[in-house]
Amino acid sequence: MNLELKGRNGFFNNLTYQTLVNCFLKDIDNEVVREKILSLMIFINKIPENHSEYLYFHCLDLLEKKQDDTKIKKITLLAGRLYYSSLRPDRIVTIYDEQAIQNDIMSRLS
Repeated sequence: MNLELKGRNGFFNNLTYQTLVNCFLKDIDNEVVREKILSLMIFINKIPENHSEYLYFHCLDLLEKKQDDTKIKKITLLAGRLYYSSLRPDRIVTIYDEQAIQNDIMSRLS
């Protein structure tokens, strides 16, 4: 189920997305908050490219600092899927996107 953006009176706007991303990054070590916010973003499935890009690259930066943290790696993978899906008109991640995400992660880990 996708929620459509409905402009000024709609459910979500840029400030809402920015708030979600900021809360996610602020409480990234809080698993409950992290999972709920990420689930909401995936459910919405309309997060704008600039917000998903911001989230993804911050997760990659965090992964680079905490390379042994498997939770951060999982979060980065999910954030990558959000970002790459935001680049596609149908919002579906392709196998090429999955490979690009893996390449991004591996380049940060080496």
